Amino acid sequence: MKTISNIILALLFCSLLLSCSKDDDIHETPTLLIADLFEDTSIMENSSEIEFKVDFNRPSAVDGSIVLKVTSTNNEEFQTNPPVINGEIELEVTKGSGYSIFTISPVNNNLVDGNSTVKFELEESSEGISFGTKRTADVVIMDDDTPATASFVTPSLNLLENEPGGVEVKILLAGFSVPESSLLVEIEGNTDNYFISSYPAMDQNQRITIPVASGTLYTTFQIYPRDNSLLENHHDLKLRLVPNNAGVNIGSLSEINLSLKDDEIYGKIKSVETVTTNGKRDKRTYEYGVDGKVNKVLWEDETASQPSGTNNYYYSSNGLIESVSSFPGDGEDFFWENGKVVRSEVISGFAKVGYSLYDYNTAGRISTKTTYKLKTGGSFEQYSKHEYEYYDDGNLKKESIFKAGSNNTWVFESSLALDSYTDRMNPASIEIIPTLKVQEHLPLYYTFIKEGVNIVHYYINKFNEENRITERKSQLETVTYSYY
Repeated sequence: MKTISNIILALLFCSLLLSCSKDDDIHETPTLLIADLFEDTSIMENSSEIEFKVDFNRPSAVDGSIVLKVTSTNNEEFQTNPPVINGEIELEVTKGSGYSIFTISPVNNNLVDGNSTVKFELEESSEGISFGTKRTADVVIMDDDTPATASFVTPSLNLLENEPGGVEVKILLAGFSVPESSLLVEIEGNTDNYFISSYPAMDQNQRITIPVASGTLYTTFQIYPRDNSLLENHHDLKLRLVPNNAGVNIGSLSEINLSLKDDEIYGKIKSVETVTTNGKRDKRTYEYGVDGKVNKVLWEDETASQPSGTNNYYYSSNGLIESVSSFPGDGEDFFWENGKVVRSEVISGFAKVGYSLYDYNTAGRISTKTTYKLKTGGSFEQYSKHEYEYYDDGNLKKESIFKAGSNNTWVFESSLALDSYTDRMNPASIEIIPTLKVQEHLPLYYTFIKEGVNIVHYYINKFNEENRITERKSQLETVTYSYY
């Protein structure tokens, strides 16, 4: 009997503990409900009713409410549901829901009165609801009656002649255009000569009509190259936005430059100018043919008897340099054997006045250039000899110059030693034969020796964003470079 009583007491005690445990669960403090507003956005004045949400971090465990503070630059531009009362909207929080909803209905007044901004702010909440990091949100109501203001996005564009996709021209629209509006772009320059087309297609007056949909923030059109074998050098065209009374105003950047870049010469050296500390100036400007080869060098040398001139370059049918001429009947002709120049002849007044012979080392590089000049009586005599040494990678290491002495001897005149080549490309190499480089890379310094005097040039280099050299400066001279 006593055993049965003990069992009953034990069961009653367990029941009491279980009851207490359930009470503890019921009265446990729930996790806070966190509310966040939506991201800033914009809607059109002619939009229908649009729904917005206040999101929770989890479904709500209880019913409650949230109060939004509402401020606006123009209260006549919109209505809300629930309505705004004394600058506030009260939203219901329903047990089990993960968000609360309200709507905005813009008022389309058919007036050009600009855009308006409605700001919402989480202000108050019932017990158990807290606010997250997104406590404010802006809704911009765009006036659909305001014409857009159109401006080009960038003041200039480049188009490579071999780019099949062409170039996209982007026009920014500030404000919103009326339905079925359009833009008119005029191209200044002879597009037939420069071989371009567009989409949408230009008309016979070189004008492009671009449709603009209501509410769009920008529009684009394409310019395409039509024939990359006929474009010579670079050309510039002007693209201009033209007023057309179609509901779009013209903004500040209404004209841009379009540069048509010949891919055969794009990035090639355009000019090299050297100015010494004592004011002497030498400049070379390069022009190229459609095949990308140099066809002219315009030179300026203030120390020469003739301060400027033009060297014209001529090539054989297989693309090898054949002649460089400064004037009809004046120049230098080059003669090839087995892929090497073995002889060149200097012509003046259509007569040969000198020639050079070239010897090569085992690596196929010029090792010696021996020059002969015409003397009185019609025969030729030794005049000078240039000897060349190279680094293993083919960059020129040293040039030594000798003048002809008596009894068939050579007398040292000067030398140029180049050292510490970098990995940067040299756009204007020393040339033994025109167009044939002997310096693929840039040296950091060189030593010039003449009459027992050593002059060392140490260079500080500057490069552009495409890693092309733009300036080399030493204690004695400054060399500047420009490119196509």
